[in-house]
Amino acid sequence: MAFYIGLSHLSNIPSPTQEDRRKEGRRILSLLDAEVSGRGKKSDQAIVFHPSGKPYFKDRHAEFSISHSASLAAVSLITDSVMDSSGWTGIGCDVQYMHPRRKYDNISADFFHPREQIFIDEASNLDNRLRRFYSIWVLKESFLKMMGWSVFDILKTPVFLPKIPEKSADEEYQYSLPEDREYPSNGIVCCLKEYKGKQSERYMLGAILKSGKEPPSLPVIQWYSKNTLQDGHLSLVINIDAAKVVVRPMKTVKPNT
Repeated sequence: MAFYIGLSHLSNIPSPTQEDRRKEGRRILSLLDAEVSGRGKKSDQAIVFHPSGKPYFKDRHAEFSISHSASLAAVSLITDSVMDSSGWTGIGCDVQYMHPRRKYDNISADFFHPREQIFIDEASNLDNRLRRFYSIWVLKESFLKMMGWSVFDILKTPVFLPKIPEKSADEEYQYSLPEDREYPSNGIVCCLKEYKGKQSERYMLGAILKSGKEPPSLPVIQWYSKNTLQDGHLSLVINIDAAKVVVRPMKTVKPNT
């Protein structure tokens, strides 16, 4: 059973606005939903919002999450049939432009667990510190979206300690369960992917799935823009309620045009 992530790089717009990114997110959702659910060339489903602000389809039992940063928009989706057959009950995704000059130390000091801060500080160089920071950030944001929580609940998220490979993608990954925080009793699956564009353009993509009665598969990633970004060497799945971490490459589908 697969879940899906749709991506689009707004390379045709020099400086995309918030409204540009919002519209692109909705376009990706419409095309992705139509493609994976067999609803025709485009699916325009009515979207409403929970009191928490989490969006959902008004007339369908399906889950999706939309995120965008700089020139990249992302949508994660679980279709009705997959949710009904697998028991999966939630999904969240987040993408962040990896700004090399951001004062991320201030953010991590205020909103990350001390063990996560140590994990960042122990990186071998500044670039790996940046990658570790953004890997934790997108996982926390994805968890908040999956649960329907606000950003003010970030201190309630699990402690994420993915071991980012500094030389090889074949290294084993690690995770940590917080002893003082709650998480879904049926476990969650966390995915990370790094993308690289021209010059210094880099993004970190995270997605979290609340797993059900069937083991989840890796997400199928589909591009909905003519220009795509290069896959970074980071590719992992962390199953928090499993005895070990599974590391396999995600499937990325390139556009035909």
